[in-house]
Amino acid sequence: MKDVDGLNRFYEPEIAKNLKIAATLRSDDAKKRPDAYNRTNFKTLATPTKVNMGDAKYQVADPPMIITDKDIKEAAPFTTAK
Repeated sequence: MKDVDGLNRFYEPEIAKNLKIAATLRSDDAKKRPDAYNRTNFKTLATPTKVNMGDAKYQVADPPMIITDKDIKEAAPFTTAK
């Protein structure tokens, strides 16, 4: 039987690391902005709407999160098979 996963094993640790980072960032963002993750806050429309941002100014409330190797190792539940 052919080893069809052989090509993907090389990337598995990187994929797991990226999943850990994404989960950490999502969790942090969900704590800061819970309404953005609540589906009941969004309405479904029959026709799409166009949003005009105009001269909207964007403000960053918090500095960007810095993720270290220690954070990645501590982030569960993603692990790589050895």
